[in-house]
Amino acid sequence: MEMTCGLLLVIWRLDLSLPSKVVFLSNLTRHTCAVNCVRWSPNGDMLASGGDDGTVLIWRKSNRETDKNDFNRDEDDNKENYTVFKTFRGGSEFYDLSWSPCQTSIVATSVDNSSKIYSLNTNSNLPLLLHDHTHYVQGVTWDPKGINNIKFYNNMMLKKDSNTQPHNAKNFVKISEKKRVQKKIEIKQVLSGQKQVQVKSQKLYLDEEFQSYFRRLSFSPDGSVLLTPSGLHGADTNVCYGFCRGKVSRELLKLLFSEPAFFIDTKSPSVAVRFNPIPLKSNPSDSKFLELEGYKLIFAIATTDSILIYSSESRIPICYFGGLHYSNYTDLTWSADGLSLMAASQDGYCSLITFEVDELGIKFSDEEEKPAFFEKKLKDIQIETSKPDADTLETVKEDKFQMNYTKSIHNINNLIKKKKKEVEIQEDLEREIMDKNLNNAIILDKEVELTTKEVEVNWIKKRKISPNCVETSETFH
Repeated sequence: MEMTCGLLLVIWRLDLSLPSKVVFLSNLTRHTCAVNCVRWSPNGDMLASGGDDGTVLIWRKSNRETDKNDFNRDEDDNKENYTVFKTFRGGSEFYDLSWSPCQTSIVATSVDNSSKIYSLNTNSNLPLLLHDHTHYVQGVTWDPKGINNIKFYNNMMLKKDSNTQPHNAKNFVKISEKKRVQKKIEIKQVLSGQKQVQVKSQKLYLDEEFQSYFRRLSFSPDGSVLLTPSGLHGADTNVCYGFCRGKVSRELLKLLFSEPAFFIDTKSPSVAVRFNPIPLKSNPSDSKFLELEGYKLIFAIATTDSILIYSSESRIPICYFGGLHYSNYTDLTWSADGLSLMAASQDGYCSLITFEVDELGIKFSDEEEKPAFFEKKLKDIQIETSKPDADTLETVKEDKFQMNYTKSIHNINNLIKKKKKEVEIQEDLEREIMDKNLNNAIILDKEVELTTKEVEVNWIKKRKISPNCVETSETFH
């Protein structure tokens, strides 16, 4: 399933056998401002949404029929119904979301220079606050290995938070280590003909002059590579920087997330990166710039005006899509089978890119040994909080009050319109009667005039007096 959003969340199901490729499922109408990000949980049971209203809503599919009234008439045609399972309030706009691998926690970034980690396994909606940011945070991703969550700042910094304890129902993530990737790197250059060394500072990422609301970074499914958009190499080369764990990169071996291990030239500034969730068979080659253990990964990069699709085995893109939208891209997402890619744009439209089986690469068969990370299945997690919490109940009460208030106002407005219509009809009827009476009066005057003339003519004929002599005879008489 895919999501589109604005003020209204719309859920679609991909069906490539249909000409339209998509089937409408549901409208979700709980946010009061624009929604900036939606993310499905790792097993697809829950949906998280966050936006400019300062709330993060956790949705679950429900069998309950949606109430049919004038307040939520957009939900009348829903084929599936969703209810809010959890409500988290942050106080400021949320820009990005990321689920923990065990899907018991979610991290949200906002414009108040902080990140918030919410737990679904506690009755409290108070988050774990991370206040050490110096600017609003535009992107976040959680390490698939459950060790780090990475945030992207607008002040050109990348930050890693380490988790030394497993996240369970009774524990929040304990932040024990914090590492920053500095916004500038030093370049040493020996001047020709001189023995002194000149040191220059170079920006690693684009600054505030790059007008973009989002900088969405992404881990690879195996957790070995972290790709970050909006990179800047040299004076004016737009790139995506890659950070590697262990000996993944053949070209440049670095410590974990300390410095970029490689970069990819994107021509235009990049805003979002997403890895394909399906590993593919590796091709025998000596020119791979990322050495993975018997498999390759596919990832997509969205720039301001195009979409580029790469393989982990080559720096040259295998696909390029340009001119699809009128405005900048905002997000990317792959389908679970890795054969569809959906891109969202600020112009309010989504583009669906589909691939044939084995078009991007050959998948592992059921008989073949798959990568260890792909073989690991997500365990079914029982959320302890089966009943809505107090904050959610209060929100439901407020929504019901607002719904009843809106419905009452709607009924009053309808009643006023009905009364006005009745008055207008009555006035039209009275006006029609007055016009009819006026016409009757005019006709009656004409009839009286004609009758008077007929009586006069008959009187003259009866006395056989000439009309010219009437006045004279009356005078002599």
